[in-house]
Amino acid sequence: MSTIYVLTSLVAVMIAGIFAHMLGRVVKIPGIVFLLIAGIILGPEVTGLID
Repeated sequence: MSTIYVLTSLVAVMIAGIFAHMLGRVVKIPGIVFLLIAGIILGPEVTGLID
């Protein structure tokens, strides 16, 4: 596993987490709901960006 892959994955997770948290505040739904959705989308079942 290369360093670039690890850093890219880390940045993608952090951006998705920040966005999910902000979206939760705007919609007034707990942020964990959007974090779970982001995890499903970024995970190996949908896009495969993160293993």
